[in-house]
Amino acid sequence: MRYILVFCVMCIMLVSCENTTDQSKTKPKKNAITKSELMVSIQSLQDSLINLNTVFYEDGSSLSKKERIALETNISVSRQELINRNITYYRSFPKDSLSVHCLVSIFRLYDNIQAYEKAVSYLDTIEMNYPDFVLSINLLESKAVSLDYFIEPRDTSKIRVAYERLLDLPQLAPEKQAMYKDRLSNLDKGLEDIIP
Repeated sequence: MRYILVFCVMCIMLVSCENTTDQSKTKPKKNAITKSELMVSIQSLQDSLINLNTVFYEDGSSLSKKERIALETNISVSRQELINRNITYYRSFPKDSLSVHCLVSIFRLYDNIQAYEKAVSYLDTIEMNYPDFVLSINLLESKAVSLDYFIEPRDTSKIRVAYERLLDLPQLAPEKQAMYKDRLSNLDKGLEDIIP
C-alpha cells in the first residue's frame, strides 16, 4: 500500500512539473525588451554620456577630487552600459540595418578609451558579418593605425592587409596614398624606430 501511495505522489509531481514547464514556454517573457525600447535606451545613454563628458571637459578642473572621481565613475558606468545595450541590440536583431551601426558605436567607444584590441575586434565583426557595409576611410585608418602602433605584439600580416585595403580605396587622397605606401615598405619598423 505504501508503494502505491508513493507512486501516486510521484505521478502527481511529474504531471505538475510538466504543466509548469509547458506554461513557461507559452507565456511571453516579461523582461523581453522591444527593438524600439532598446533604441530609445541607447539614444538616452548616448545623450547622457555626451552630457557627462561635456561637464568633465568644461568643468572638470573646477571640481573637487571627490566630485571628479564621482563624475569619472558615472562616465565609465554609462559608457559600459551603452556598450552593453549596443551589444544586446546587435545580438537580438542581427539582420536589422541598425545593428551594424551599433557595432560602429562600440568600436568608437573602445577606441576613445584606447582599448584598441577590443575596438579592432568590432571592426572585424562588421567586416565578417556585414560584408556589404562600407566602412568609412576614418574607420579603416583607425584600424590600420591601431594595428600598426598600439596593439602588441605587432602582427605585420594584419597591418599589411589593413594598409592595402586603404590603398584600394579610389577616394583616398594622394598624400595619404604616398604615406601608406611608404609605411608598407617599412612595416618592420615600429613607432619608436620611425620617430627620432
